[in-house]
Amino acid sequence: MPDIRIEYATKPIAYVEVVVDIDTSYAAMDAEVSKGVQSLPSDRIWWVRLSGRSNVKEVRRRLPALLAADTVDPGTARQLAMMGVTVDGPGIPRSGETGGIYLLPAGTKGSATPAWAPFLDWLAAFLASGETADVRSKLAATKAPERHAFVGASFTTNGDAFFALHEEGRPELPASNPALPPEITHLWVWTTPGIGRCLAWFPDMGWIDVIDHWATL
Repeated sequence: MPDIRIEYATKPIAYVEVVVDIDTSYAAMDAEVSKGVQSLPSDRIWWVRLSGRSNVKEVRRRLPALLAADTVDPGTARQLAMMGVTVDGPGIPRSGETGGIYLLPAGTKGSATPAWAPFLDWLAAFLASGETADVRSKLAATKAPERHAFVGASFTTNGDAFFALHEEGRPELPASNPALPPEITHLWVWTTPGIGRCLAWFPDMGWIDVIDHWATL
């Protein structure tokens, strides 16, 4: 069953499938960090970023001892790298503050200006991949004239593609149409978490920035 059903007043029903491009190990790590202790005791301030290969339980258990010194020596740096974490610090707490080791899922890096070629390449590959086979099959089974895919770009998406949706890119839009599988007729793309632009592509409109077309009261 598709995720969303759109009922129009004057044309046939449309359907939407929602999918996020995210590495499953990263998603599991992110969930584990979010539901548990997100800071550990320390006399200094450390910011620790975990990758998808980090074992959160191991990180919580080992970090207080590994970051007990005021610097990270080469041996400690190797152990941190093997755990799939990077660290910033140490910082010295200001008066009235307490120290701590703060755990954060790693972010991503990409072009500071919209890089539409990597963005379109990522979309084409992702929508045609095995990861989205279920999306395509569900939409095809509806036999609806309009079959929308709503795609979320995550921190494990190609960095240039993710940052193409950065707010600072407004009002620029891709110059080329997306390469869509035949099962998909309409496309929406947003970042997750939803901190960037939400773009859509419709056959009769081309690319649009949704915020410029959304009807509000």
